[in-house]
Amino acid sequence: MTNSYNMGQMGYPQNYYYNQNFNNQPSIFSTVTGSALLGFAGGSAVSAGIDLVRNRRPVKNGEVSDYFATKVMDKIVDKGYAAKGKDYFKQKYYLLKKLGKIKSTDEFIELLNKNRKYASSLFDGISLDTVCKTVTKDNLKGKITSLKSRIEASIEPEIRNVKDTISLCWDNEAKKFVKPKNVEEKIFKVIKNTKNNIQWKKMLKYGGITAGVFGAVTLVYSMLMDKGRVNIQT
Repeated sequence: MTNSYNMGQMGYPQNYYYNQNFNNQPSIFSTVTGSALLGFAGGSAVSAGIDLVRNRRPVKNGEVSDYFATKVMDKIVDKGYAAKGKDYFKQKYYLLKKLGKIKSTDEFIELLNKNRKYASSLFDGISLDTVCKTVTKDNLKGKITSLKSRIEASIEPEIRNVKDTISLCWDNEAKKFVKPKNVEEKIFKVIKNTKNNIQWKKMLKYGGITAGVFGAVTLVYSMLMDKGRVNIQT
C-alpha cells in the first residue's frame, strides 16, 4: 500500500527542510508579533516626525522658544563669548541645580566654597566667609530659598537678551536666519549653527531608534521563518 504521506515518494529528497508555504500563510503568532512590532516602529517614526515638525522653527508666532534660547546661551557660554566667562556661568547653573538637594549646613558651606567665584556675588555687603560662619540649622532653609530666587531672577534677563538677539536675526518671511548689521558675526554663527545641530541630532536620534526597532522586527521575522521550516523525514 502506498503511503500518501511519504514526501520522499512525491519527489522531495530525504531530510528535506520544507517551508510549507510559510510566506503565504503566516501563523497567528507571527502575524500578531509582526504587527505589534511594526506598529511600535511606525509609532516611533510618527512620534519622531511630530516632534521634528513642532521644533523645526526656533521662532514661533514672533516669539523665540525657551528651549532654543537656552541652547544658544549654552553655546555662547561654552565658546567663551559671554562677558563674565564660562566658569562663572557654569558655577551659576551648577549652584542652582544643587541647592535643592542640600540637607545640612555642612553641605551648604561646601557647595558655596566649591563655587566661590559665583557664590561671592550673591551676598551684597557680606563676605562669603561670613555667610558660611553664620549659617545654622534654623536659617538654612531660608538661605537656600533666597539664593535660588536670586539666581533664577538673574537668569531671566540673560535669556531675554539672547531671545532679543535671536529675534533680530530671524527672517519670518524666509523662515531662516539672516545676519543683521548690529549682531556680531561670531554670535550669529552660534545662533545659526545651533538650529542646524538641534535638527540633525533629533533626526539621528529618532532615525537610530526607528532603525533599531526595524532591526528587531527583522530578527524576530527570521526566527519565525526558521520555526516555520519543518524537518520531514521518510
